[in-house]
This record gives sequence, C-alpha cells and structure tokens, in this order.
Amino acid sequence: MTLVYVICENHFNLGIVAVKSAVAYSTTRLHLIIIADTRNKERLRREYSSWPDSVKQRVSFEVMPVWFPKETYYEWWAMFKPCATQRLFLMSMLPNVDAVLYVDTDVIFVHPVEDFWRMFFAMNEWQMAGMAPETEDFNMSHYLRKALHPFVQPFALNAGLLMMNLTRMRAFDLESRVMRLKEEFKGRIPFADQDLLNIVFARYPQGIFTFTCRWNFRGEHCHGEALCTDGPIAVVHASRKMVLDHLEPAFVTLHQTMQNFKLGQNLVDDFIDPLNESLQQTTLTGCTKELKKQLHLLRLSASRVDKITAQASATNKTQS
Repeated sequence: MTLVYVICENHFNLGIVAVKSAVAYSTTRLHLIIIADTRNKERLRREYSSWPDSVKQRVSFEVMPVWFPKETYYEWWAMFKPCATQRLFLMSMLPNVDAVLYVDTDVIFVHPVEDFWRMFFAMNEWQMAGMAPETEDFNMSHYLRKALHPFVQPFALNAGLLMMNLTRMRAFDLESRVMRLKEEFKGRIPFADQDLLNIVFARYPQGIFTFTCRWNFRGEHCHGEALCTDGPIAVVHASRKMVLDHLEPAFVTLHQTMQNFKLGQNLVDDFIDPLNESLQQTTLTGCTKELKKQLHLLRLSASRVDKITAQASATNKTQS
C-alpha cells in the first residue's frame, strides 16, 4: 500500500495526526510519501525517526518537495489552499508508481486501511480514480445550487480521499487535460482540483469508481438528510477547517485523542477508551451523538487491528 499526503505551511500538526492514524490502523507493509514545503521537510523526518523500531520495520517513509509545472508554478500553488492541487501532478512526480491513495491532512482513519486499499481490486479496466459523493442530500449540495461547471451527477464527488491508478491516469494524459480545463473554466472553479476532477469525470464517467460515505464521513453526515447509512464509520474527514477552526467539537476531540496516542500502543486501551471518556465531556452535537453511538463498532475495528498486531509481534519474537 502507498499513501500520499501533502503537508504545507501551518498544516504540520494536522497532517502528522492524519498520517499517524493511517499507520495505527494498518497491519501490513505501508509506504508513506509525504510531499512537503521547505519549512516542514525536516520536521517530518524527525517525526519519523521518533517512531518505534517495530513500526519503522513495517512502514517506510519518503519526503518529497512540492512540484508544479514551472510556467504556472505559483498559480497552482495558490489555488484554493497552499499545495492542495499537488494531487493533480502525482503522475509526473511518481513516474514509477502504479497506484496510490491520496489522503487530505484533515482525515482520520478509524478502520483498517487494508480494507480501503482492497477497493482498487474492485475497479474495472476503465476506472482510474475513486472518490466518494460530496454529499447525499439535495438540499445541502453546493454543486447543485452554485456550480458553474459540469460535475459528476447527482451530487459531485469529494477529492479528500482519492484512489489514483497512476498508470491509467498517465495513459489518459490526465495532467494535460486538467491544465487545459483550468484555462477553460478560469474563475468558475472555487474548489480548484476537486472541481477540475469533477469536470473531467463528468465528461468521462466511465473513468470514475465511487465508494460510499463510510470511507469519507464528514460533518454534513451528522445533520439534516445527508445521514450516512452505508455502514460503520471507517474514515472521518474534518473538511472545511472543522478541526483547524474548532467548528465541530466531536472531530476536534477525535483529532486530539489520536494526537495523544503513541504508535506502538494498544488501540483499544490507548485510543478508543480515551476517546470514549473525552466524548462524554464534548459539546453535544450531531457528530458527537454519531461518534458515541458508533463507539462499539469503532472498538471492534481497533480490536481487530490490535489482535493482528499482537500475532505479528509474537511471530517475530519466535523467529528471532
């Protein structure tokens, strides 16, 4: 499995917690590619060096500099959020990599990453990208109300977690297409890379694989009619600065609990139990209620990871 994160400017603390959650909720070999600006590169290397040896034996870590086409470097850098459009250029940045899961820095895994990765094998021969719907509620859809460009029907797609078959994207010449679309729709794409991907796959719908809201659970899913009924929460996506600006207390609690968790610890004892205690003291919102309601399911996922990790540790000790 290969996961890609982009950490720029003041997103280090947010991003490293997102990375930690993926490491904590994985049990097989994992390669992390972190694309970072100058101010964050050395901090990331120090963070990795502080991880337990038992984790570093399983998880490899690569830090790469930000890259955009020279002629339009600063245009791409500044679109939407610093470095946010970097995901559109992974085909060039990673020429020898077949597939990656791109993950935003405001994402927390609460279910084994391996189960997400298996969805690559559910793609058909034409599908090159995988995303979840932007919402499930017609009344809450920004795209239905305000979009000035084509988007994947009916609700558009959210690019916060993006399955990328880079081999197929290169064959499709995706980078050239989005660069042309940027000029064609200039002034009409407020969500930048996400809007561009929606335009591409509105025109080429056979290229997109959609996964459900349990893998991209957002604040909207706690309110109104956009309730996520697909299954237990697997990934929490605190989009729209819900953690950075403390807009959703339940997501802030989740982030802080994962921040306090140390890699190598037991997930049930050192993440789920503290999360349970903290949620009892958290301001009661729709998301607080939803996380509390699903705690027993989150505990099952954590227990599954703990069991596999313990078995692997016992095997390694026996072999040594």
